[in-house]
Order: sequence, then structure tokens, then C-alpha cells
Amino acid sequence: MSLQALLLTKSIAQLQSELGRAGQFHRVLGLWQLTAIGLGD
Repeated sequence: MSLQALLLTKSIAQLQSELGRAGQFHRVLGLWQLTAIGLGD
């Protein structure tokens, strides 16, 4: 697998169109997970 393949990104609009409706995203990481990786309070 090439480095370019690992760094591919999608736009928000493309993700929303693939998902069907905007607003169906859900949170994957909670407060404890974010705190554990240093992003929470």
C-alpha cells in the first residue's frame, strides 16, 4: 500500500452524500477516551 493511499481524505459533502442524510454522524470517542489521548479537560 502506498503512502498516497494512506493519506487520502474525503470532503464533508462527500461523506454526507455517502451516508445518505446529513446529521447521521455520531460521536465515536467520549469524554474518557478524549481525556486518555490528551484532548479533554
